[in-house]
Amino acid sequence: MGEAFDAAIQELVFGPLGMSDTTFSMSAALAGNHASPHGKDADGEVRIIRYDVANTITPIRPAGAAWSSPHDMILYVQNELAEGVLPDGRRLVTAENLLARRIRGAPMGEDQWYGMGLSEDATWGVSVIGHGGGLPGYLSDWFAIPSAQVGAVVLTNSSSGGLMLRPFLRRLMEVLYDGRAEAAESLSAVAEQAETQRAVERAQWTIPAA
Repeated sequence: MGEAFDAAIQELVFGPLGMSDTTFSMSAALAGNHASPHGKDADGEVRIIRYDVANTITPIRPAGAAWSSPHDMILYVQNELAEGVLPDGRRLVTAENLLARRIRGAPMGEDQWYGMGLSEDATWGVSVIGHGGGLPGYLSDWFAIPSAQVGAVVLTNSSSGGLMLRPFLRRLMEVLYDGRAEAAESLSAVAEQAETQRAVERAQWTIPAA
C-alpha cells in the first residue's frame, strides 16, 4: 500500500507540478544535496541531530513526510494560487475540489480555522492559506495569500526554526499591505522568551542524571 501511495502521488501531483526534487524516500533525499537537522542541547549549544528519528513519520506519510526543496514547494503554492491550473494551461485539479480543502472546519483560535489538510489564518484581516510541518531538527511552513496572489515557502533545518515562521508571515503582510512594523520586535521577543525558558529548565536538570 505504501508503494502504491508513493507511485500515485508521484504520478498525480509531484510529476505534473514539476517537483523533481521531492520524494518520500529518506534515503534518496539524504543521497542528494540536503540540509542537516540541528537543535540546541541542554546548555544551548547548537548540535546536529540524528536523522533516524525522521523515519518515524514514514508509515503515516499521507499526513506529510515529503522531503522537498524551496523551488519544488513554491511550485505547489503556485498551483494553490492558480486554483489547480498548471503554468501551461492544463488543469491539475478542479477549482471546486481544490477550494473545498479550504472550507473552514475546526476553529484553531480567533480568526483561524483548519479545513481538509489546510489551515486558514485571517488574524490581520486577510485570508492566508497554508500548512506547516516539522520533524526533529526541521520546521517549515508555506503560505498562500489568494487576494494578493502571493505565496512563500520557509524551510528551516533547526528545531527552533519555528520561532521565525509567525514573524515571517507578519513581515510579509507588513510589506504587502503597508502594515505597522511589528515583525522584527516580535521575533526578538520570542527568541528572548525561548532562551529564558531554556535557562529555567536547565537549572532544574542534573546532567548526567543520578
